[in-house]
Amino acid sequence: MSPDPHDRLLLQIRGAVAEYERTLITERMRRGRLQKYRAGVLLPRTKPPYGYALDPDRPREPDGVRLEETEAAVVPEIFAWYEQEHTSLHALAKHLRAQGVPTPSGKTVWSLATLRRILSQPAYTGTEDSDPGQPGATTGGAGGSPDGSRRVGDLSGGFLSTGAGGAGQYPS
Repeated sequence: MSPDPHDRLLLQIRGAVAEYERTLITERMRRGRLQKYRAGVLLPRTKPPYGYALDPDRPREPDGVRLEETEAAVVPEIFAWYEQEHTSLHALAKHLRAQGVPTPSGKTVWSLATLRRILSQPAYTGTEDSDPGQPGATTGGAGGSPDGSRRVGDLSGGFLSTGAGGAGQYPS
């Protein structure tokens, strides 16, 4: 770059225009994803909840979601044991390990964070946010309710349900 002030000014202007364009593109992408999500043609996340699998070719399309029978059978048991026995996450992890149930990543040892994530998963607790990015949306505490008390989600919903915003979601 030359020491000429005009060249430096031009470089700064081009940088500012490029930054502005990047911001415009980011905002358009966000609005496009939100519109697809509200229309039900886009899932809220690319990593499915425990008990579901996604088509690797279409990871965010509702049509690409399938139920993993063995994992899906474990989810109601996790909620039931946690709710009925009023057990701790540590005891629940020990119970699942004793049963030989693999974790979502295929390991044998269940972490407390994994169990907490399953128990507070909006897809299971019925608190899925139908409008991601909106302020004030809650997904609940360790048991699923916003106040942190234990709450068992309704796991009897259909394969994919439609939330308040009309978006395709995992069953709630």
